[in-house]
Amino acid sequence: LLGHTHDPLSPAGGYAIVGSAAFSVAVTGKLSIGVVISELTGQLSYSIPVLFACVIGLSVGSLVEIDVYSMIARLKALPHWPALSSAADFELTVGDVVDEETLEVVGVPLRSGAGTGATRVAVRDALAASKHAVVPVVADSQSDAFVGAVRTADLEGALRAADAESELDLTPLVREDWPRVTRRTTLSHACFKYALHQHDRIFVVAGGGRLVGTLDADKVGKS
Repeated sequence: LLGHTHDPLSPAGGYAIVGSAAFSVAVTGKLSIGVVISELTGQLSYSIPVLFACVIGLSVGSLVEIDVYSMIARLKALPHWPALSSAADFELTVGDVVDEETLEVVGVPLRSGAGTGATRVAVRDALAASKHAVVPVVADSQSDAFVGAVRTADLEGALRAADAESELDLTPLVREDWPRVTRRTTLSHACFKYALHQHDRIFVVAGGGRLVGTLDADKVGKS
């Protein structure tokens, strides 16, 4: 097409191929579509204008809206990688976002001392300190090894149902698969965990799985 710009007899099919390639790449966000279109149509003589149009279509499409696959993933709440606005975002880690306030987190010890369950005092302290729908659970008060999380409503129900002198067995209530990250985890990977597990809070652990803080999705979004 570049050689036939001023030719009134230039084939309209060539323009259709270039336009369809640019449109498809803008919608899907995949440059490989340009190669596929060239192979399907057999018009390899238009390879250069097709690839040039694909680059422009990708640039314009990314400025207007996310690609169709990411849009479907968001609408259906499927796991997907977040759209990062700049190359610097790939270098951000959890440690760049977590501050001293989020490090002051109180977990419920699964076992208290020589007992086999959590004490009512420990459960009340964790509920009083929590401002979220879930409370972290640690193995014991000495190691603070993160075990999982339990929902605040379930914890309050177990506290009401338990006897005044007995310890609480929280094992059936604990979600051991609750996502966790370290301070070296990239924010893009943390965002993927939000989408994968459908939670708005994940917990930050240190060496040996020791609970050190929390990371909320809204805080990551502001960063």
